[in-house]
Amino acid sequence: MQEMSLIIQMIANIAVIASLVFVAFQVRMGMQMLRDNAVRNHTDKVQSVSRMLSENPQLCELWARGSKAGLDGLSDAERVQFVNFYTHVLRVWEELYLQYKTGLMDNALWAANMTILRDTHRMRGAQEAWAVRRHLFTAPFQDFYDAYASEGQAKPLYELPRESPT
Repeated sequence: MQEMSLIIQMIANIAVIASLVFVAFQVRMGMQMLRDNAVRNHTDKVQSVSRMLSENPQLCELWARGSKAGLDGLSDAERVQFVNFYTHVLRVWEELYLQYKTGLMDNALWAANMTILRDTHRMRGAQEAWAVRRHLFTAPFQDFYDAYASEGQAKPLYELPRESPT
């Protein structure tokens, strides 16, 4: 009888261990699904920004002018549209930043988008729009953006690279 009890306990312990392994596997799969969903969600948002510019000539022209000339070169209505559009772009990056900090974002996608962030921030209109709207973002993102956007070598987003004379 005691031998039978030991066998039953061993089987029960094995079943508990097997269920814990299964739960760990499920948690891992769930985390991967969260990461995949975060990447897909962010990719959709980034593509929506590009789509807005490519499908709306007026917004595209406003972005080009405002980026180069800054906010002073825009009418009141254009300034509102430019600042709101760039705020939307910044919200996409803030979401990416928060996802990255929680481990949900792929490192390669993060690096690529942060290069775009730095290159965009070097444009006059983007700097001015950030100055206007900075206070609307989370403190950690403000600190990150201020530090990251100004470091490294930015490249023009809409111009061919110039070859350096040899």
